[in-house]
Order: sequence, then structure tokens, then C-alpha cells
Amino acid sequence: MDHVGRSPLQPQVPAHHPSSPATPAHQRATHSRRSKVAPAQRKRVATACNSCSLRRVKCSGDQPCRQCAKSSRPCIYPSEADNVSISRAELEELRARCARLETGASPTPPIHRTPVTLSEPAGSRVSEDPDEVATPEGRLLHDPDGTARFLGQSSGANFLNCVKEFMATVLPLVTNPNTSSGPDLPGRTFLASVGRYQTFDSRPLQLPAVDPFWVPSRTERTVMLAEFGYFLQDGNEDFPSGGITYWGDLASLLAQGATYGGGESRDLALLHVVFAVTAQLGTSMHGNSESHHSEAYMARARAILGNPLDITTYTPRDVSVLSLMAMYLVEMNRRDSAYVTVSTALHLAIMYGLHAGYNIDEGTRRTFWTLYTFDRWLSSWLGRPPSIVDASIRLDLPQDVPGFPPAAGLCAHVELARISGYIVCNVYRIAPWDRSTKTTVQHVEKGLQRLNDWFSSLPVTLQIDYEQLGTDRACCGLHLAYNQTVILTTRPIFFVAVKRAVADRYLQSPARGSHGQLHEPIVRQCMETARRNLRLGAWIRSLSPRQKLLHQEAHAVFNAAVIVLLHQLAFLDVHSSDAAGVAFALEVFQREAELGNNFGIDCANVLHDLDYLVQRIGSNLPPQGVPSGPIQLTEAPIDPGPAGREHGAVYQELATWLDNDFLQLYNDYLL
Repeated sequence: MDHVGRSPLQPQVPAHHPSSPATPAHQRATHSRRSKVAPAQRKRVATACNSCSLRRVKCSGDQPCRQCAKSSRPCIYPSEADNVSISRAELEELRARCARLETGASPTPPIHRTPVTLSEPAGSRVSEDPDEVATPEGRLLHDPDGTARFLGQSSGANFLNCVKEFMATVLPLVTNPNTSSGPDLPGRTFLASVGRYQTFDSRPLQLPAVDPFWVPSRTERTVMLAEFGYFLQDGNEDFPSGGITYWGDLASLLAQGATYGGGESRDLALLHVVFAVTAQLGTSMHGNSESHHSEAYMARARAILGNPLDITTYTPRDVSVLSLMAMYLVEMNRRDSAYVTVSTALHLAIMYGLHAGYNIDEGTRRTFWTLYTFDRWLSSWLGRPPSIVDASIRLDLPQDVPGFPPAAGLCAHVELARISGYIVCNVYRIAPWDRSTKTTVQHVEKGLQRLNDWFSSLPVTLQIDYEQLGTDRACCGLHLAYNQTVILTTRPIFFVAVKRAVADRYLQSPARGSHGQLHEPIVRQCMETARRNLRLGAWIRSLSPRQKLLHQEAHAVFNAAVIVLLHQLAFLDVHSSDAAGVAFALEVFQREAELGNNFGIDCANVLHDLDYLVQRIGSNLPPQGVPSGPIQLTEAPIDPGPAGREHGAVYQELATWLDNDFLQLYNDYLL
């Protein structure tokens, strides 16, 4: 739930509440930090009113307080009660006793430990600065095997968890209580997965015993290298952009022949990882032979590379191998493993001074910057700090050099990754460093301005026309990543607008300021960008062998479909193409699910359930402009009526959505 509850064991009296006598000035302060300030002169009140506490804004402590008086809300303080201090062991014993009474178990002797004072929950404290945002927090989400991992606010899994909570809040208002609520009903699986996310990181790769020096035939190598070059490099010299990533000189690997030994075995490790990625993408040379399974190629590369923690066996040439291993792990739906592998590769690069420009040729320069972009995207996907900060990198960008693809695509990709890093670190407060702006919304505006400048400065070879998309797959993928970054930046404001639009259908509320109108362009930009990404994703898929999308591309399509579905729920300006866009996304992941792709299976199920819930909730929402709810936020109390008594907590939650402050969107649980 979005609001924060207050512990019943320690309600306090507001310091300036009329019912509370002022503390004498000569009384000794209870905290050494306050010993020099008279209690009557303190700026922070002891307890905020209920409304300010829910909204996490500063409460003046008056009756009514300034915030409630300004917005015409009832100003109610928690009832007075004595502070309670018990030992933690005693509290645990009370809980255990309650559990025993419910189960009929026999009691056990209590364990006495050092007493502790149960303090007010941190989430209910209010800020002294009304413009101050809450401390950034992520969440521990559990994978299918029960392992909990931290995912920050920018991660798609975290956002999807917020969507689940939103749907679970609204669904009781449109559900017939006599209707069966079994787990087999559409949408129930999605709602029941709150607190969980889909990944296979807890399941180790099934790597067979292999001969690391075995290589496929020259024909097979040629076909697989050509497919890899099309998906992940320069289109085998056909893309005017030059590609947006660089993993090595693939042609030289093929020309070296089938015999490797000594130092050349490190090149063979790179070749095996290339084959592993290509096999995972479903190359036509894959077949049913166990020798061609992607896990077999990965096992050969690992056997050659050795222990990643033994730095005595590694060289700068292995940075590209580790980077591509991380790419393979992403394609295998193991993002956490990829996150660790990318970190290892970057620290190896730093150890050899690649980030500072030591012993750099053009190929090494390009592989380092490719690794940098991958690190920034993983940071965004997982909501975690990047492995290297921009200020520590003194390496020039890729240059146009004979024998290499054009550098324009990779350079633009690096700049876009830098902007993505700025948004993750400063907008979402994952690891903030920009002090030039004071509020989160200013960081949003700065991030959008940087994205607009990036788009406007693209050379002709990297520009696209959505009315007539070109055949440079890498260039289209670059714009897909750009659109996903715009969605990442605007998504929280869009989501709050959706929640407010839904809440406004139920609550009879007075005018609530101009936040909605002020941020309407951002909401519209998020939606239009999602529509463009669905169209672009469909075009990229049409260009690809076997209509295959890379994991990063499929991730962008999935996020765009979620935005379109939420828009259908809350707003009237639904385009005729929106349903077709969602249908396309469903078809993409259903196709992947048929091939046994676990990421595809999960995404298909989520989109199917979310589509059902949107249609069900949307068809039962009150018409716009005709609120049906029993709660009227005025000073005079009213009878909530039967619906309000039955769903009172839900309506209170809706009220917090209407009162939500846009300054708190990006880094607390008001999302």
C-alpha cells in the first residue's frame, strides 16, 4: 500500500497541539542534541496530523495545520496514549503466544533480554523542508526459487510490483463479492505475485563436459559469425551506422582457421562465446546436436578462460570475452549474474588502465566503451549503482579508423548510456551526484533536455523517419533504447497521473491544484513514446532472422505495452492502434514462450493478466466527471455509506493518490 501506518504502541502528542501544554523552557531536554534549544522553540513537531503523515510533508502542528487549512482537509491528530517500552524478546514472546493460541500449541518459557524502546516507524516521520524528498529506497523482491534480491526504483521489476499493488487496491471496488476468487481466474496469478519477479539467477547453467578446443566446421562458423554480426555488430559492414556495439574483429577470428594454441586460445574463448550467443538466438546452424547447444559453447569458453577471480591468468584481451559472457547471461534471463560479470570485466579493465587510455588500440577502445554501455543499461534494469563513474574515465571516444566500422553509432550509444546513467543516479536517486538542481522534478526536466539535445544532434546516418523506417537494424535499436530511456524518465509521473485519474472517478473531491495540468505534457510524452516503441519493435522484429528480438529489445517492447495498457485504463484518448500494439507485444512473447524461453513465458502471462484486469476494471469504473465514492474531502464529516464502510481503507488509499505530491514520485512508496 502507498500510505504508511503508525505503530499503535507509541502514538505521541503534537508539540504545538492545543490540547498539549507547552513544556517549561527550563526542563532538561531528553536528547543531548536538543539541550541547547528550548522545547518551545523547536521547529519539528513531535507528531504530524494524519493527513500530513500520509503525504509525508511538514506539519505545522496547529489545529488545523497549515497544510490541511490550505487544501480544506479535516485535520485530525492521533489520539493521545502513553509511550510503551518493552523488551524485544517480550514483544516476540507476545507474538508467539498469539500464534500458539491460534494453533493450540503448548507455551514455552519466555527469554528475557535487554529492553529496547519501540520507536515511531521511520516512514511516518515528516521532513522539516516541505520540498525535501524522501530517502530513496528499493525493494527486496523474490525470484521463483525464493531468493531475495535488491532491485532499485528504476528497475522494471520494481515498477511492475507497484502496478500489481495498484491493481490489487482498485480491484475490490469492481469485484462482485459473490464471485469466486480462485487462483484460476484470469489476473489472479499476476496479483498474487506481489513481491516477486522473474529471473533464473538462482538456477545454475547446465554446462556439460566438453573439449574446449573443439570448433564447428568452417561453414558453420561462417554462418554463425554472420548472424552475430547482424544482430550485435555492424551488420557485416552493411549498416551505415557502423553498429552500436563492438565485440572484436570477427573476420580475423574466422580467418585464423580451426587450430588454436598458446595465446590464440584466448581468441578461441571469444569465438565460443560468440557462438553461444548466436545459438541462444536460435541460429539455423543450431540443430539438435549437443555440440551446438549454447551451454556447450559457453562451457568451452569458461574452460579456456579459467577462474575469473584468478587475475594471474587474465589479460586485457579477456575484457571482451567477459563482456560477451554477460550478454549471454542476459539472453539466458540471468541479469544478476550478468551484473556481476560486467562488474568483473570493468574492474579488470580498470586494473590494466584501459579507462585511462593506457596501451589502447582502436579495437580495445571500442570494446571498453561497449562494456560501458552494457554496464549503464544493467544499472537501469536493476536499479543499482553502475560499476564505474564517468568522472574516472579519461578514455577518448571511438574514432573513425580504417579497418573498423564507422564510429558514429557506437559514439551515440555511449552518449545515450551516459544520459541513462544520469537519470538512474540522479532522478531515481540510486547514487546521486548532481547538486546543480534542488528538486527531483528539476532533475527530470534536465534529463529530458539532455535526451532532446542528444536526439537533435544525431548525424544523418543515425536519424530515422517513423513514416519510412530504414533497414539499419542497429540504428533502429539505438532509437528503441532512446525511447525506453524517455519512458524511464517520465514513467513515475505517468503512473501517478493514472492513479489520480482512477481515484478521481470514485472520490467527490474539490479542486486539487494544478499539478495534473502542469505535468500533462510529460504524461503525453510518455504515452506517445510507448506507441513509437511498439511500432519500432515490430519493425526491428520484421528485419530479424526468425523474427527474433534481443533481450534488451524485448524488454523495451514489454515496458511500452504496460504503459499503453495503463493508459487505456485511465484516459479517454485511446488510439485505434493501441490495441494492435498490445496484441503485437503479446504475440512476441507468446512466440518466445512456445520456444521455451522463460522470460517470454513470464512476460506473456503478465501481459495477458494485465490486459484482462485493465478491461475488467475499466469497464466497471464510474464515468469521468461522475464520482461514485462515499468520501468527500471537506471539513464537515459525512456518512461514508455502505460502500465506504466496506471499503473504507481502499477509499482512504485513493485519497492519498489524489493528494500525491509530484516531488516524491521517484524515490518512495507513494508510487
